Amino acid sequence: MISKLFLALIFLRAGLSSGQGFGFTFDGFRPVDLHLDGIAQITSNGLLRLTNESMQRTSHAFYPRPVSFKNSMEGSVFSFSTTFVFAIISNQPEVGGHGIAFVAAPQMGLPGTLPSQYLGLFNATSNGNTTSHVFAIELDTIESTEFQDINNNHVGIDINSLASTHAAPAGYYPDGGAGKFENLTLISGRPMQVWVDYDGTEKRIN
Repeated sequence: MISKLFLALIFLRAGLSSGQGFGFTFDGFRPVDLHLDGIAQITSNGLLRLTNESMQRTSHAFYPRPVSFKNSMEGSVFSFSTTFVFAIISNQPEVGGHGIAFVAAPQMGLPGTLPSQYLGLFNATSNGNTTSHVFAIELDTIESTEFQDINNNHVGIDINSLASTHAAPAGYYPDGGAGKFENLTLISGRPMQVWVDYDGTEKRIN
């Protein structure tokens, strides 16, 4: 499946903080805030636009300075938390587009990565390679059977591979988890907020 995809990652308020007291917040962007590659750009009203109507393109936006997640190679990963708002807008919603990912990687930029089902994270050689040291939360809008996707509208936890360690349908539980599960259609074009929370003591990600 190939589609022209207009993709905007809208960081109305985005931040990341670790257990060592480091943190940052963006309320809109300027060109100097992020390291951009591919066709990513900052719009005139301060939004991050990752792709446009071009076919089979990928791009990245990285925080420009390294973030320490450990004290040492053998140490435990610090707790961290981030939240951001995004919207995926496709001019062919019946076909879809492959989605986006929040990623932590050992280098800024991911050279050699491919678009479409690879989400700009890996290629045929690097996917599944434990030396990649890539952690990602994918927001995926196409079911790629080669990666055992559960459906065409899911959130996945990816560790060095697009075959997610764990995946679930995109949605939320209102009222702090007490309510009925509410589906979210990732490719609807509507702004949606994502939380990523890692507990370094419990070694659990939500």
